[in-house]
Amino acid sequence: MLLQHLHVIIFTITTITYSLSANTIPLYQSFPHAKKTIPHTTLGSFPTPIEHVMGISKSIDVQKMYIKRDTECCTSSYSYAYKSNIIRSLEFIVPFLQQQNHTPLIIQDTDDALHMPHILYALNACKIPVQNNLQSQTLQKQSLKNKNKSIFPAQANHPRAALGFFNAALELQQQTQKKGTSIPDYLYISHTSPAALAGLAVGIRSTKLPTTIIAVAQTENHCELMQNLVEHINNFEFLLSLLDRNQSCLPDLSQLTSPQKIQQFLKKKYHLEVECSFTNELCKKLPQEVQELMELFIQKTNISPYDTPDYATLGALCFNAYRKKHTKNTILFWESLYNKNLKQEDHTKK
Repeated sequence: MLLQHLHVIIFTITTITYSLSANTIPLYQSFPHAKKTIPHTTLGSFPTPIEHVMGISKSIDVQKMYIKRDTECCTSSYSYAYKSNIIRSLEFIVPFLQQQNHTPLIIQDTDDALHMPHILYALNACKIPVQNNLQSQTLQKQSLKNKNKSIFPAQANHPRAALGFFNAALELQQQTQKKGTSIPDYLYISHTSPAALAGLAVGIRSTKLPTTIIAVAQTENHCELMQNLVEHINNFEFLLSLLDRNQSCLPDLSQLTSPQKIQQFLKKKYHLEVECSFTNELCKKLPQEVQELMELFIQKTNISPYDTPDYATLGALCFNAYRKKHTKNTILFWESLYNKNLKQEDHTKK
């Protein structure tokens, strides 16, 4: 058995028959006056549900396993190859751009192919005209010439994206207060947007949940990654201070002079750890026992993380479990992307 007495919570896909209105989102419940200063539009179905996974506890020696797929926030009103919880961010980014009379110019890079249908859907839903298929250099020149035009960042890494995942942390707190749902000791999430991760980290801190976030990044540029992350955290802490001075915890960036110091600061202040260079290719080289555990997760939960950053995140989780890092802990795996075109049997053939 690879794990002993391990509780696992995973965000999973389930048919949702209800959604929160703009007036009842956790952010507005916690900060009622935010309605006047922070625009929001409903684009997805929330909260995403938590389910108990049956038939897996004996195989990997866990007491309980829960699934909560964040990708189920996607509605069925538009087509896509991937389900993505980027909708959380777009619910705050797009109305902000609309309020500012911006016309986003979208950078279409390889990574954004995962999210582009959702971005276009959100912009069209709010009737914001779009210019796309432009080169980055052209975008930058046009943005400087026209103040009403802005570059829509890759992977929606916009400062307002933090609000979507701060709201997600408040949502998680509400769900863990319900009977039968355990509070996670560790939360695994793919690190693709520093702004979104910043919002989640600040949200977990503000709720006082005893949860450590492990963000898995598929990059070797550790220095730039950590600097971007801490800058987004600082920016969002400032925004939070405008909502509630008692909630804010502005960091002293002058003391964070190296990636190591930033990592220590994030771990101490936000219970946030960043694992770099854990890629999908690396997952193929993991011990056979780890790969079998990954496939067991996928089979029992019907997730489809193939060819997405979530696959590396699942690999990191299972590898750490294999090393007994999380024995007797409750773990939450945050599903961010769902590949509709590639299921387990197709991946096996590859």
